[in-house]
Amino acid sequence: MSTLSSKATAIWSAHGVAAVLEWPEQVKKVLHNLQGTTVTQDAGTHNWIHLPVPAAGWLAKRVEHVIGFGFRAACNENARIDLVRLRDSGMAFTNGGTPSYQDQVSFLGEAVFYEKELPEKLNWYSGRVISVHVQFLSGSPTGRIEFRGGEIFTKN
Repeated sequence: MSTLSSKATAIWSAHGVAAVLEWPEQVKKVLHNLQGTTVTQDAGTHNWIHLPVPAAGWLAKRVEHVIGFGFRAACNENARIDLVRLRDSGMAFTNGGTPSYQDQVSFLGEAVFYEKELPEKLNWYSGRVISVHVQFLSGSPTGRIEFRGGEIFTKN
């Protein structure tokens, strides 16, 4: 079985410390360090964590063919990752805001090694954003996610 990394001609990655929170005012605690970004948030709330990934296509003024993407995270038993999106930062809203790719998932209380080969190759020119939606559930301890980083796989 071949992996995405073996199929790709390039892998573009971003460290989790670069993660951006959509609603920072809802966060109880955020820590950016060498492990990535750790978010602790109260029960009954949710948030999006966005990870911008650089694009050689934009820098070199050429189209890149994206074949897949992935991310690494860890969530405790009161933080559930339920939705993953991949967007082209320059084109995402030209089709009414629909993500270029979306996947409903359910990761709860575990280390997450998400990797997805896209059903069809996407031709992109600008930067990409991996977005992860997290539901913070009731219980003890308070919901926490550690977002460690992500990667985009391209093949030209």
